[in-house]
Amino acid sequence: MTFISHKNTQTKKHMNKKNKKLSIIALIAGTLISLCGLANASYKVPVLGWDLHPLQPVDIAGEVSFKEKRIDRGLFTHTDAFSVGGSAVIGSAYDNRIVGGVDFIDGKNDDLITGYVGIAGDNLYVGLNLGTNAADGDLTGDTDFNLNVGYAYDPNFFDLIVSTEVNYISGGAFDLSLSASRELFSAFGVFVNGSVEVGKTWQYAEDYEWVQGAVSAVYGLPGGGQVFGEVAYVDNQVQTDGFETVFQAGVKYTF
Repeated sequence: MTFISHKNTQTKKHMNKKNKKLSIIALIAGTLISLCGLANASYKVPVLGWDLHPLQPVDIAGEVSFKEKRIDRGLFTHTDAFSVGGSAVIGSAYDNRIVGGVDFIDGKNDDLITGYVGIAGDNLYVGLNLGTNAADGDLTGDTDFNLNVGYAYDPNFFDLIVSTEVNYISGGAFDLSLSASRELFSAFGVFVNGSVEVGKTWQYAEDYEWVQGAVSAVYGLPGGGQVFGEVAYVDNQVQTDGFETVFQAGVKYTF
């Protein structure tokens, strides 16, 4: 499968896409800012039957990391990438949290600004994500809306957490992933976790399947911080010949 970059197309076409991306980013950013500014209010959404309660952001988290290769739906999207991002709880809908976040990825050959907003319950998550997707065969040019629905389940079996996620991409493509994770052990304040994920796409420019395993370690820092590192093993049938090993590390603080 060959991903065709749009960077060498006509200048006018490139500028239209860039302006479209900036407009969508501005729309999401403006929505988040508006929600945060309408603190302690209650709004009825007749279609969904929700009482929305926007709040000033709480549980704010900031993260800085380096990714040897950024992984998204089993594909490598950015190489030697530095990432800066933040997330927060920005309200509630009944007993469910409204969450949002923004990330900037500075890759070796391409940059990306992505964000999300959604409603998270104890086990279920439903939200919208803005980012670059390979559904149209392009990992660098277009910016797409994705509808994400995820569900996590604790089967009370070897401390496993089992989860599934469905992503519907604007334009008609979608993918499905299944994953399982658990804490492996802890020592000297370091918590080591393991995970495995399998996934498949439909209606992509060229469909593929992926398998991903990962081992991560987290160490707590004073003041609500964490330093983390992860080694992932990925086979995506597109960019790999068998499993490929990639590494990431970073620091995260929650305020």
